[in-house]
Amino acid sequence: MSGVTRYITTLFKLFNKDKEFRFHLIINSGDALSLIQDLNYKVTVFPFKVGYKGAFTFLSALRFIEEYCSENKINIIHTHHRYPELIASYISKKNKIKTISTVHSIVSGFKTLSFRSDKIIAVSNYVASFLKEKYDVDDKKIIVLNNCLLNIIDDKCISNQAYLSNDSSKVRLLYAGRFSQDKGTDILVEVFNRLKNNYNLELYLVGMNYDYKISDSNSDSIKIISPVVNIEKIFSDADIFILPSRVDPFPYFMLEAGLFKKPFIGSKTGGIAEFIDDGVNGFLFEPGNPNDLAEKIRFVLNHPLESKSSAIKLNEKVNRVCNCESYFQKLSNIYHELLAD
Repeated sequence: MSGVTRYITTLFKLFNKDKEFRFHLIINSGDALSLIQDLNYKVTVFPFKVGYKGAFTFLSALRFIEEYCSENKINIIHTHHRYPELIASYISKKNKIKTISTVHSIVSGFKTLSFRSDKIIAVSNYVASFLKEKYDVDDKKIIVLNNCLLNIIDDKCISNQAYLSNDSSKVRLLYAGRFSQDKGTDILVEVFNRLKNNYNLELYLVGMNYDYKISDSNSDSIKIISPVVNIEKIFSDADIFILPSRVDPFPYFMLEAGLFKKPFIGSKTGGIAEFIDDGVNGFLFEPGNPNDLAEKIRFVLNHPLESKSSAIKLNEKVNRVCNCESYFQKLSNIYHELLAD
C-alpha cells in the first residue's frame, strides 16, 4: 500500500468520526479503493487518466467534478495529485470553492500548471523547500504538516498469518515499498548479499517491481512478499527496518518503524534526514553508499542496547509529532481559515 493510499484511508477514517464535516471521496481505481470498500465506506469512482491520455479526458473530468461539487454543495476541494489539483483550480475560478493540495512526492515538469491551490500542504520541510525553489510556490501558501499515523497495534488487527520466518537464530531485515532505483532497493540487495552469511540474516522485501527487478533467484535468503492490506503482522515480526532511498519526501515506513518500536536505518535524504537524529532515534547513511549502509547494519547488529534505545526514542517522536488527533485539529483549522477568506 503506497504512502498516499495510507494517507487517504487515514484521513477518511478521521473525518468520518467528525460531525462537523461532510467528507466526500472521489477516487481512481487502485489499492486505496479496495481498502476503503473493505471498510464499508461510500466512495465515488472516477477514472482519472494521467499523461497524454489525461489530455483527452480533461474536459469530461472537469465537467464531472464541477457537477458533483454543485449537486453536493462542496466548499473545499482537497487534492493529492497534480492532475485532480489542476481540475480543482479551474473549477475554483468559476465557483466559490476553495482549494488545497497535499504534496506527497517530488515531481518534475508542468511548472505553469502545478500547485495552483489556495493552500499547499507539504509533508516535510524538504518538500516545502522543493516547491519554493523548483516551482516558485509562494511561501505564504505553504503549510508544513507531517503526515500522521494511526496506532494500528491491536491484537484484533494483527492477523495470525505468518509471513516471516519464526527461526529465532535469524535476524529479519525488512523493506517495504517500490522496488526501484529511487528507493535504493539495488543498494539494499547488494549490501545484504555481502553481510548475510556473517550475521545469519534474512531480507524481506514487501512490494512490487518498478524500475528495478527483483526475483527470488537473487538469494536464497531474500523473500519477496506481494503488497498486503494487513501488513501489521509483517511489521511486528521483523527485527530491523531499512529504507535506503536516494530521495524520499516523508516515508510512512519510517513512522511505522517507530510505531512498532523497531530499529530504523535510513538514508540521509529528504524527510528521513529531517525526522531522524543519527544515532539517537535511528541510524543514517549516505544515499547510494553501500559501504556506509553495511557499516550501519553492522552497528545495529553489534549494539543491541543502543539499537533498542533508538527504537524507543523513535516511537516517542512518532507518537508526539505524528499524532492523528493533533493532525486532524490542525487540518480542521486550515479548512476553517480557507472558508473565512
